[in-house]
Amino acid sequence: MQKILYRSWASFVTARLGISPIPPISSKQLHLNPSRGGLIIAGLYVLKTTTQLAISRERSSDGYETVKIKLSKLLASSKWSEEELQRALSRRIRT
Repeated sequence: MQKILYRSWASFVTARLGISPIPPISSKQLHLNPSRGGLIIAGLYVLKTTTQLAISRERSSDGYETVKIKLSKLLASSKWSEEELQRALSRRIRT
């Protein structure tokens, strides 16, 4: 039996298995209440994710607050983490 090792990209599995692409789910499909806020967390740099977030921000009627947090700092200090997250949240939370 021959073993094959693949070094692949994000869409490799779907292409290899012949799975048709699935379009991203919309907020309508999720039945989201537009008057309520939300949170999107995206980790590690992937061009597709970056592009999807950029398009989402462009289409948003009131925009997004973009907060970039370095994981190394977040993990290094719980005090810094709490303060930084509170700062990020206080910029956007509406009552």
